Amino acid sequence: MPKLWFLGGSLVLPLNIHRLNNDGEIAISWSDNSGVGNALDTDFAMPLAYNADKHEVVYDMVSACRGDEGVSLNYPSNWSGDTVHVYLGFVSENGSLVSDSVYLGEAVIE
Repeated sequence: MPKLWFLGGSLVLPLNIHRLNNDGEIAISWSDNSGVGNALDTDFAMPLAYNADKHEVVYDMVSACRGDEGVSLNYPSNWSGDTVHVYLGFVSENGSLVSDSVYLGEAVIE
């Protein structure tokens, strides 16, 4: 596992986080746990994929909220055949709170 930590904080992470590889995108799902601790359904999901072969990163900061229970992250077409490492974190709507980032494993892009 690469040693990347892009977020660190006290915002509660969702439950049951899973990563799927789809054609042209990485899909991540989770169970909405709004109301547990400081978790709100308006917290933004922040998926990130690090391409270890090209030393490039793609991420998204505004496409999905905790209440959506999932997000898709698109990657460049020239990443085909490369290995990527996938992470997820959350940030509150006003930006005052962040969660720890969680490593979701590596995948070979097809």
